[in-house]
Amino acid sequence: MIPKHNPLFTGITYEKLKKKGWMKGNVSHKRRDYLKKGWPTKDGKIQIYSEDTKKLGLGAYPNHIEEFKDKKLKKKYPIQILSPATHQFIGNSFVPVERLRNMASRPTIEISKKDADKRKIKDGDLCKIYNGVGETYAYAVVMESMLEGVPFQLKTI
Repeated sequence: MIPKHNPLFTGITYEKLKKKGWMKGNVSHKRRDYLKKGWPTKDGKIQIYSEDTKKLGLGAYPNHIEEFKDKKLKKKYPIQILSPATHQFIGNSFVPVERLRNMASRPTIEISKKDADKRKIKDGDLCKIYNGVGETYAYAVVMESMLEGVPFQLKTI
């Protein structure tokens, strides 16, 4: 089902999408004005440091909120996975499109050599990734360049 409440999908139907294979989103909606006019800041750019938010009492810089305040939980689950969306899907909106599913690669997790060595994981191994909420499986891609404790896995279908 294509969400009717999202202006990005205006004029897009499942039938059109199935026939064409892709559809351009409606970026001319007023919620996307920043694409033409810039961000609603004094200089029209995204601001990392902001006097405006400082004046509002929100601080001049974005805050970092520690994910694990519970030390026992952090010890039990020492790794925090970065998991952005794939380029083929928006959530699971386009999962029914076979051509896009075929473009998606097998599930992988990029992991630092140090983390892999600690867990006796070798490049290409099928790994179980889990926490107290759920689990998934992915093939390891061991990389020297990865930050220890922060592996990377694209959200998959």
